[in-house]
Amino acid sequence: MHTASAAFVFEEACVTALIFLHGSQGHPDDWGDFPEIIAPKARYFIPTGTITDGSGYTFVERNEEGGFDPENLKPRATALLEALPAAAKGVRQVIVGYSRGAAMAQALMLVAPHKFSAAILIRPEPVCETFDAALFLPVLILAGRHDVRRRISDAETLSTALKKAGAFVTVQWLDCGHGWSPDGADASHARAFLQRYLG
Repeated sequence: MHTASAAFVFEEACVTALIFLHGSQGHPDDWGDFPEIIAPKARYFIPTGTITDGSGYTFVERNEEGGFDPENLKPRATALLEALPAAAKGVRQVIVGYSRGAAMAQALMLVAPHKFSAAILIRPEPVCETFDAALFLPVLILAGRHDVRRRISDAETLSTALKKAGAFVTVQWLDCGHGWSPDGADASHARAFLQRYLG
C-alpha cells in the first residue's frame, strides 16, 4: 500500500492517483488490500482523519441534529486539500471515501469541483441538497441493501444531487450492511468503474 507525506508529488508517470478516506473511528489500515485490488498500478495517498473519534479518527463531525453542515465541512476539506500531494500535469486524481470519509469526499467536491477525475463513495449519505459548481466527473455510489446506518433513500438523494450538478453517476446496490460486502463486490465494482472511465 502506498502512502505519502504532504511533500510527496504524484508524478506524471503514475497516470492515476487515488486518495482514500476512511470512515468514523477509523485508521488508514482499515482499507486493507482494497487499494491494490481496485487499482494495482496506481499511486495512493491514504491520510488519517484529524479528529479523534473513539478508538480511531475521523475527517468530519456531525452537527447537533446528527447531520452535516456543508459550511462547517468546507474548511476541513480545504485543509485536507492543502495536505494532499501535488499532482503533476496529466495525473488523474480519484477520491475514494467510505462512510464518514464519503462525506469528506463530497466536501472536497464542493470546494474543488474540478480537481478530481472521478469519485467512489462507499455507504455514503448526502451532506447537502445541491452542489454549487458543475461536476463533470463519473461517480460510483456503493450502497448496502441492509445498511441500518443509512436511509434507503440516501443513495438516490445523493445521486440526484450529483446528477443535477452534471456528474455521471452509477449506483450499485450490494447485498450487505454498512461493512464490506462479504463477496468482494465493493472491490469488483470499484475496479470495473475505474477501468471503464480511466482505463
